[in-house]
Amino acid sequence: MSDNIPNTLSARQAEHDPNFMLSLARGLEVLNAFTPSASG
Repeated sequence: MSDNIPNTLSARQAEHDPNFMLSLARGLEVLNAFTPSASG
């Protein structure tokens, strides 16, 4: 059933893909901007 979980693959690729991490960080920043309540 592990094969049905691409989540691990994504995480593994992110580790070897700095660009992906940057994109993710950008998304997180945008999310934070849209949800200031989550900041505190």
